[in-house]
Amino acid sequence: MLKPMRAFLGVLLTLPFYGQQALNVGPSAPKGPLHTITGTVVNALSGVPIRHALVQASGMSGGSSALTGPDGRFQLTNIPEGPIRLFAQKPGFFDANSESGNFGGYFDLKESLTVGPDKNDFTLTLFPSAKIVGRITDADGEPAENISLQLLNEMILQGRKLTMARENASTDDDGVYRIDGLLPGRYKLFANGHVLPAATLDAPPELSAPAYYPDGPDLASAQTIDIKAGQEIRADFHLRSERGYRVSGKVSGIPTTTPVGFSFTNASAQNVMFGAMTFDQEKGTFTAQAVPSGTYTVNFSSNEGPASTYGLRQEIVVDGADVSDLQFVLHSYAAIPVQVNHAADIAPPNGGLNAALIALEPFQYSQYGLHAEGSPPVFTFNNVPAGKYRLSMQSSGSECLESAAYGSIDLTRDYLVVGAGEQPLAITIKMRADCATLTVKLQPAEHPRDAFLIVVPSSALAEPEIQGVAKGSAGSFTLSPGSYQVFAFSTVDGLEYANPEALRGYPSQTVNLDPGQKTEITVEPSERKGS
Repeated sequence: MLKPMRAFLGVLLTLPFYGQQALNVGPSAPKGPLHTITGTVVNALSGVPIRHALVQASGMSGGSSALTGPDGRFQLTNIPEGPIRLFAQKPGFFDANSESGNFGGYFDLKESLTVGPDKNDFTLTLFPSAKIVGRITDADGEPAENISLQLLNEMILQGRKLTMARENASTDDDGVYRIDGLLPGRYKLFANGHVLPAATLDAPPELSAPAYYPDGPDLASAQTIDIKAGQEIRADFHLRSERGYRVSGKVSGIPTTTPVGFSFTNASAQNVMFGAMTFDQEKGTFTAQAVPSGTYTVNFSSNEGPASTYGLRQEIVVDGADVSDLQFVLHSYAAIPVQVNHAADIAPPNGGLNAALIALEPFQYSQYGLHAEGSPPVFTFNNVPAGKYRLSMQSSGSECLESAAYGSIDLTRDYLVVGAGEQPLAITIKMRADCATLTVKLQPAEHPRDAFLIVVPSSALAEPEIQGVAKGSAGSFTLSPGSYQVFAFSTVDGLEYANPEALRGYPSQTVNLDPGQKTEITVEPSERKGS
């Protein structure tokens, strides 16, 4: 049976292990007869046996492991009778459950493996990983050596599409680079560029300007590289030459005991380097020697402890001239108090709340969870930088959300904007006890299937509730009164289920729930388009 899925996740999701196949999630094997099991690990594309793959058995005390031989065969001894897990892994390979859309452990393991008195010979399949290779040349067509590249991966996180930084690479003396061990997915490439040698001592700085593959100035113009298992994709860059300008200034409010980080990001929030970039913490001065024309953000950060973080993100424009005498002030990040008002007839220990502020930026997923101190506890969101945030909330126990406000702002429908150096207001979250209960059953069918149930609130900012349910069972949701759309999918791999536009066109049921109402509906799973 699939484990229920929760819309609220931690700050960092665990990525699936590359090159690993798992069959059957089962409980610890019961005591009983011991068996010897055998099998073969094969390349899923060619069917060729894979030598020196590590096969491990778990789901039992102690576990067991073996390497496959030249024929891809393995043998494990003293395996208890009953359900187990088998894992196969080898560098350069991955399993079907490691697809880049399967972040957070939401994949469904379709196959089962049971050790018994009969045949105990199994086949495990691994897919070859993909690679991107290419060559970078400068404006004169010469090899561009020592160019740093960053691979960006389009992925779905909590039902929202993000572009996340992945592997880094650099070019060799011939301008050639190579990125191996890639999962199937959608990628983009960024080359950082570098300062060119000056023709004379007094010549203005020139640089091979940063670019997105094949020659785009920003992320929106980058070409998406679709990669399938085992593919080798060639992606060549030709960097154009641009004049660079000196950017300098001074920062005040610098902590004295910890170092300060200093960086530039472009208009797509991508980290960029422009030759020698220096920061003198004692004097508070900074310089970037060769910055091409454009819009950038200068970033400073310093951490003096869990509740004492300083930072600044300031946009600047370089427009065909040096930029000097910039003056910035570092501010401590905000500590935002949170007042949780529980329902009158429910003591706080019996009702809880998972809440977080989420900043969705192009190259990072930042989440700030509730911090509690004292008894009774005082709640705060600590070390929140200036920016725009979505409040993510999920109740537990017998309570559900009634309202969330920041001053006059309704945080169930509007973003929270945190200003640099501002004294924040308190967020007031009010809970209620008269929650509605929605039970969702799967449509009986000749060939029943597992499914993922998605319950979408009417507010685009509110988190969808999502559960995985096994065939023949039902999902149960405790919800605030209101209007919801209910979807069911055989898979959510690659689905932007938190994006209303991505769900448009799929069949759904609209449910209007009154306080305390108990409702049951039946749905039939849909196939995701393009799957």
